[in-house]
Amino acid sequence: MDTTDYEVINIAITYGSKYAIAIVKDSNNTETDHFEILGFSLNSFTKKWTRNIDGLYIKMKLIEQSDDGKTLAIGYQDDGVFHILLINADGEFIDDINVSKMLYLD
Repeated sequence: MDTTDYEVINIAITYGSKYAIAIVKDSNNTETDHFEILGFSLNSFTKKWTRNIDGLYIKMKLIEQSDDGKTLAIGYQDDGVFHILLINADGEFIDDINVSKMLYLD
């Protein structure tokens, strides 16, 4: 990943101060939207995990976390379809909830 091609959208520190979580967007890709969610260790200062999100027209900004900082919730929309992505702080995928489908919005 060449960081000069990516726009930093948001960075959050987990409540346990173990990880820095970043949302970045590939600003050179004009045909589709490409976002990455990155987990960096604050102990070793290295990137520990990456989660890619691709779509036609994605908007993603906020990083929320559980009280203990072990579960992350990232809301995003892809061309008007709303999702909540759940990941644990170690980068393991939990679920990608299609909120629009659950609420019969599509």
